[in-house]
Amino acid sequence: MPKGSNPRSLENLKKNPFARLGEQPLAKKALATKVPADIDATVRAFPNYSAWVREAIIEKLERQSGSTDKGFIAPDNPLVVEAIAKSLAQKRKDLTGLQRKRKPSKEEKAIVKRLKKEIEQLEELL
Repeated sequence: MPKGSNPRSLENLKKNPFARLGEQPLAKKALATKVPADIDATVRAFPNYSAWVREAIIEKLERQSGSTDKGFIAPDNPLVVEAIAKSLAQKRKDLTGLQRKRKPSKEEKAIVKRLKKEIEQLEELL
């Protein structure tokens, strides 16, 4: 897998759906969310709080996945299927909106191309 590739991208999920989340390269784009100030202060007090947050997210996903193998997220799990279906619906909506434009820009044409590819990949997973 190329350095910096998204560890849970659709292509990677399809190639190795049971890969351990913590053993894959990190995504290029960071997750970000606001939390209450006291939680923020507590988490930031940890020596390596990024790793701690990452592990907390992975543990939560493992618990919710219902997988019998600790550390794995099954692609046939209802939560995973629901997330894929929601993503597919949103991408179809975005694509429809862009395709309705009379004179799309170069950037919009590139987005349309990317969305079509992502929709195709999602459809293969369902």
